[in-house]
Amino acid sequence: MNPFAGLIKSRKFWLMVLDVVVSGSTYFIGKYAGADGQDMLFIIGLLQPVFVTVIASVTVEDNAQRKLDGTIVQAKEWRAEDESIAKKAQDDQVYS
Repeated sequence: MNPFAGLIKSRKFWLMVLDVVVSGSTYFIGKYAGADGQDMLFIIGLLQPVFVTVIASVTVEDNAQRKLDGTIVQAKEWRAEDESIAKKAQDDQVYS
């Protein structure tokens, strides 16, 4: 897969972009609306852990899904191998 296409499809990337937009908007709206800069930095500081937690949760979820997908593929391979062994054993009994 093209790395850029993978980036565009990434939920973590879009959450990061949303974080930048929300934080930047909050800062500049507060700055030009006449609010104290410390208040805006406090609001941004409150939002950052939320975004970081959501991005970390998405990462854990993605890794769990990849692990599950790998386990399912491996289980299918084992089942096919077991079925082929059982069929061979059955054929050996028939021809004996």
